Amino acid sequence: MTAVLSVPARQPCQTAVPGYVVYSITRKDDRKTYVGLTRRSVENRVKAHVRDAMRPGRKSSPGSLASAIRQALLSGHRFESRFVVEVLASGLTEEEARDAEVLWVEQLNAYAPKGF
Repeated sequence: MTAVLSVPARQPCQTAVPGYVVYSITRKDDRKTYVGLTRRSVENRVKAHVRDAMRPGRKSSPGSLASAIRQALLSGHRFESRFVVEVLASGLTEEEARDAEVLWVEQLNAYAPKGF
């Protein structure tokens, strides 16, 4: 039997919490959102998204988070001026995080083309 998780309130971005974290990255101008999960600190995971987007030779799909980050940075903008990062749930087991990620994707309508 699968447990039904309620969707918790959003929290300001935290640097490190125990367990898994579900987070969102939202582009400010159009509110297009990416939802992900990590065991790392959200700060380190976001830095990895940025590094990946800017990696030489990186080919990213149009409409992807990596493409949006790359476009913003190559246009001379700082990540923080174009995107908002939020912790949606923290301190979760892997199974809870996967379930919460699905719920948050649905709640925030983070499916393409409205989301990343």
